[in-house]
Amino acid sequence: MNPAAVFVSVCAISIPIWWIALFQSEPIRRMFVSDGSWPVFATLLAPDLLLAVVTGVFAWRLRQDGATALIGLFVLGGWAYATVLSIAWAWPSPMLWLGPALMIAATIGIAVICHVRFPARPAR
Repeated sequence: MNPAAVFVSVCAISIPIWWIALFQSEPIRRMFVSDGSWPVFATLLAPDLLLAVVTGVFAWRLRQDGATALIGLFVLGGWAYATVLSIAWAWPSPMLWLGPALMIAATIGIAVICHVRFPARPAR
Protein backbone atom coordinates (compact mmCIF):
# COMPACT_ATOMS: atom_id res chain seq x y z
CA MET A 1 0.00 0.00 0.00
CA ASN A 2 1.24 3.44 -0.93
CA PRO A 3 1.58 5.53 2.29
CA ALA A 4 1.16 8.79 0.36
CA ALA A 5 -2.12 7.57 -1.13
CA VAL A 6 -3.32 6.47 2.31
CA PHE A 7 -2.51 9.86 3.87
CA VAL A 8 -4.19 11.80 1.07
CA SER A 9 -7.20 9.43 1.21
CA VAL A 10 -7.58 10.11 4.94
CA CYS A 11 -7.45 13.84 4.23
CA ALA A 12 -10.16 13.50 1.57
CA ILE A 13 -12.43 11.34 3.72
CA SER A 14 -11.98 13.53 6.78
CA ILE A 15 -13.67 16.54 5.14
CA PRO A 16 -17.20 15.12 4.77
CA ILE A 17 -16.91 13.31 8.11
CA TRP A 18 -15.96 16.60 9.78
CA TRP A 19 -18.92 18.41 8.21
CA ILE A 20 -21.33 15.65 9.29
CA ALA A 21 -19.98 15.96 12.83
CA LEU A 22 -20.42 19.76 12.72
CA PHE A 23 -24.03 19.47 11.58
CA GLN A 24 -24.90 16.66 14.00
CA SER A 25 -23.17 17.67 17.23
CA GLU A 26 -23.37 21.00 19.01
CA PRO A 27 -20.37 20.20 21.31
CA ILE A 28 -18.18 19.33 18.32
CA ARG A 29 -19.36 22.46 16.46
CA ARG A 30 -18.36 24.62 19.45
CA MET A 31 -14.80 23.23 19.17
CA PHE A 32 -14.47 24.72 15.68
CA VAL A 33 -17.01 27.54 15.27
CA SER A 34 -17.61 30.52 17.53
CA ASP A 35 -21.09 31.27 18.85
CA GLY A 36 -23.36 32.93 16.34
CA SER A 37 -21.10 32.44 13.33
CA TRP A 38 -22.40 29.01 12.29
CA PRO A 39 -24.72 30.30 9.50
CA VAL A 40 -21.81 32.08 7.80
CA PHE A 41 -19.37 29.23 8.46
CA ALA A 42 -21.79 26.69 6.93
CA THR A 43 -21.46 28.46 3.56
CA LEU A 44 -18.00 26.86 3.29
CA LEU A 45 -19.57 23.40 2.93
CA ALA A 46 -19.66 23.37 -0.90
CA PRO A 47 -16.03 24.48 -1.43
CA ASP A 48 -14.87 21.99 1.20
CA LEU A 49 -16.74 19.16 -0.51
CA LEU A 50 -15.13 20.14 -3.82
CA LEU A 51 -11.74 20.02 -2.08
CA ALA A 52 -12.64 16.55 -0.75
CA VAL A 53 -13.46 15.31 -4.27
CA VAL A 54 -10.28 16.73 -5.83
CA THR A 55 -8.20 15.37 -2.94
CA GLY A 56 -9.86 11.97 -3.42
CA VAL A 57 -8.99 12.01 -7.12
CA PHE A 58 -5.38 12.85 -6.23
CA ALA A 59 -5.31 9.96 -3.72
CA TRP A 60 -6.71 7.59 -6.32
CA ARG A 61 -4.15 8.76 -8.90
CA LEU A 62 -1.35 8.31 -6.33
CA ARG A 63 -2.56 4.77 -5.71
CA GLN A 64 -2.60 4.07 -9.45
CA ASP A 65 0.83 5.72 -9.82
CA GLY A 66 -0.72 8.13 -12.32
CA ALA A 67 -0.66 11.35 -10.32
CA THR A 68 0.62 14.44 -12.06
CA ALA A 69 2.31 17.49 -10.64
CA LEU A 70 -0.59 19.62 -11.88
CA ILE A 71 -3.23 17.84 -9.81
CA GLY A 72 -0.84 17.63 -6.85
CA LEU A 73 -0.21 21.35 -6.90
CA PHE A 74 -3.93 22.07 -7.40
CA VAL A 75 -4.74 19.98 -4.31
CA LEU A 76 -1.91 21.56 -2.33
CA GLY A 77 -3.15 25.02 -3.30
CA GLY A 78 -6.67 24.13 -2.20
CA TRP A 79 -5.47 22.87 1.16
CA ALA A 80 -3.19 25.88 1.63
CA TYR A 81 -6.06 28.27 0.85
CA ALA A 82 -8.39 26.42 3.24
CA THR A 83 -5.68 26.50 5.91
CA VAL A 84 -5.20 30.26 5.60
CA LEU A 85 -8.97 30.70 5.73
CA SER A 86 -9.22 28.55 8.87
CA ILE A 87 -6.46 30.58 10.55
CA ALA A 88 -8.24 33.82 9.69
CA TRP A 89 -11.52 32.36 11.00
CA ALA A 90 -9.94 31.28 14.30
CA TRP A 91 -7.85 34.41 14.81
CA PRO A 92 -10.30 36.27 17.09
CA SER A 93 -10.73 33.28 19.40
CA PRO A 94 -7.75 31.41 20.85
CA MET A 95 -10.10 28.57 21.79
CA LEU A 96 -10.81 27.67 18.15
CA TRP A 97 -7.31 26.66 17.08
CA LEU A 98 -7.96 22.91 16.75
CA GLY A 99 -9.21 23.36 13.17
CA PRO A 100 -6.22 25.36 11.95
CA ALA A 101 -3.83 22.96 13.71
CA LEU A 102 -5.36 20.00 11.85
CA MET A 103 -5.38 21.94 8.57
CA ILE A 104 -1.72 22.92 8.96
CA ALA A 105 -0.75 19.29 9.60
CA ALA A 106 -2.68 18.07 6.54
CA THR A 107 -1.27 20.82 4.31
CA ILE A 108 2.30 20.08 5.40
CA GLY A 109 1.74 16.38 4.73
CA ILE A 110 0.40 17.06 1.24
CA ALA A 111 3.27 19.49 0.58
CA VAL A 112 5.82 16.84 1.56
CA ILE A 113 4.10 14.27 -0.66
CA CYS A 114 4.13 16.70 -3.60
CA HIS A 115 7.79 17.57 -2.97
CA VAL A 116 8.86 13.92 -2.82
CA ARG A 117 6.62 12.74 -5.67
CA PHE A 118 7.29 15.71 -7.96
CA PRO A 119 10.81 17.00 -7.23
CA ALA A 120 11.81 20.29 -8.78
CA ARG A 121 14.05 19.95 -11.79
CA PRO A 122 17.17 22.07 -11.97
CA ALA A 123 17.07 24.95 -14.46
CA ARG A 124 19.07 24.45 -17.62
